[in-house]
Amino acid sequence: MENPFNKVYACPGKGFCSSSTINTHEIADKIRQLTNKEVHVSGCTKGCAFSKNSEITLVGNKGLIDVVYNGKSNDKPQVTSIKKEEILTKI
Repeated sequence: MENPFNKVYACPGKGFCSSSTINTHEIADKIRQLTNKEVHVSGCTKGCAFSKNSEITLVGNKGLIDVVYNGKSNDKPQVTSIKKEEILTKI
């Protein structure tokens, strides 16, 4: 089985980047335990941590999370305005 830690990418997140509106590392840590999909957790649409397409890209948006499937952080999200407590149901 592949190590899921190798497939989750996260930007520095809220508190470390003025553009980020979510705690990316907290979300990434939870996701690492539950999936081996390639996931990018981005605090904003810039996508600094991972500029390629991911199976799932979670994008901070005013403290909530938008979800892009098979795309990048600046692509149009398929799901919008999810609370971090609900995000695990979308991966």
